[in-house]
Amino acid sequence: MTSSKFQYCKTLIKRSFINNKYLLLLAFLLCFLSMFIAIFFTENLSNIMDPFIHGLKRQISSGQVTLTYNSIFLNNISSVFRMYIGGLFFGILPFISLVFNGLLVGYFIGRGPVLIVLLYIVPHGIFEIPGIIIASAAGFTLLKFVLNYLHKLIKPDYAYINENNIKTNDGVLINKDNISFKNKIIISWGKNKHILIDSLVLLAISAILIVIAAFIEVYITPGFAHYFIKNFHLI
Repeated sequence: MTSSKFQYCKTLIKRSFINNKYLLLLAFLLCFLSMFIAIFFTENLSNIMDPFIHGLKRQISSGQVTLTYNSIFLNNISSVFRMYIGGLFFGILPFISLVFNGLLVGYFIGRGPVLIVLLYIVPHGIFEIPGIIIASAAGFTLLKFVLNYLHKLIKPDYAYINENNIKTNDGVLINKDNISFKNKIIISWGKNKHILIDSLVLLAISAILIVIAAFIEVYITPGFAHYFIKNFHLI
């Protein structure tokens, strides 16, 4: 990668985070508030979380769910894309995913032993949790693009048209009297395409983090946790 391309990618990533900082903050707060709620109200959540955990254990023991790199990678990547596309449905799916993942992690920590749970979560969690947060923010950003695009399709931004000197095929500056539906589509796309690009950048970053997390979860976390448990007599 040349220095100019690297600089372009760096600028694009920086812009994507800055432009959507409030959506990233929202995703962060949803995840970690859910986590803290589960830590402090573990007993109250047992009726909800225990059936899910027992069901997952049965699936693992029966072989329906395997803990190989491929299975974890495919599960996590599909979750990332579901959160992204699910953003189109008024952000409901990324919202549910953030809350559920936060509750699940917090529930395990609340049940303890805390140190052992953290040993099995932290190594891959430092990549997976940010990956989930960023994927959800990407879904929210995708929703923002669609809403802004439709809004500017219905109500064209004539200030944007004047600033960019956008004209008809006849060379006449577009205005309320001569704007066509095709013009509206093109102008709304030009005005809002950077939001879609931002969402795709965030999606790509989350996917990279999830790939790293899956590798660590399979090949590093078990040995890491076992080493500390065995050598420091944590059980």
